Amino acid sequence: MSSELTFRITFILLWIAFLAISFARRLDQLGSRSIRKRFEEASKWEGKSRVALRAALAPFWLIAILLYVLHPDSIAQFSLPFETWLRWIGVGLAIGSFPLFAWAIHALGEQFSPRLQTKEKHKLVTSGPYCWIRHPMYTAEFVFYFGLAAEAANGVVALAMLIGPALLYARVTKEEAMLIERFGDEYRAYMQRTGRFIPRLRR
Repeated sequence: MSSELTFRITFILLWIAFLAISFARRLDQLGSRSIRKRFEEASKWEGKSRVALRAALAPFWLIAILLYVLHPDSIAQFSLPFETWLRWIGVGLAIGSFPLFAWAIHALGEQFSPRLQTKEKHKLVTSGPYCWIRHPMYTAEFVFYFGLAAEAANGVVALAMLIGPALLYARVTKEEAMLIERFGDEYRAYMQRTGRFIPRLRR
């Protein structure tokens, strides 16, 4: 088996694992709502333009992944000169993101939602990784996307993978505004003692 085939198989296996963790708790929330309803709910806090942009970029993101896995010769001219050891570090980063991702979802419990929203009996979660980081799921996703970008060593795939962190980063300000509106000073105090994506350094 060639090294490139090994990397492509690893790439798709990592995606399967990521989606399994990501959607394990989301399926019951997604299945009960129409696409239009989900768009309206997502637009409430994020804005229609942001949600529409994410939907418009999704085909490019999916096509880039499928081309790399199923028809790599079509994008071979965009290969990046990454050493094999660097690509395996990318694999390690992607795998290393899974425990934090799963831990964050578990810590949220019933508060978890794929959309920006607060529920009727919503509580501010400050346990688990949320004790140190306000957005540990985003941190895990950043590491996962960057890891896959390095592992694929292809400019088209790397661009597609970097779209994820860019969209997530743009979402954070909206999410924190929503939580400040809901929890007020409690959330402001929480922001003072935690880091956004990495633990806050204290003297």
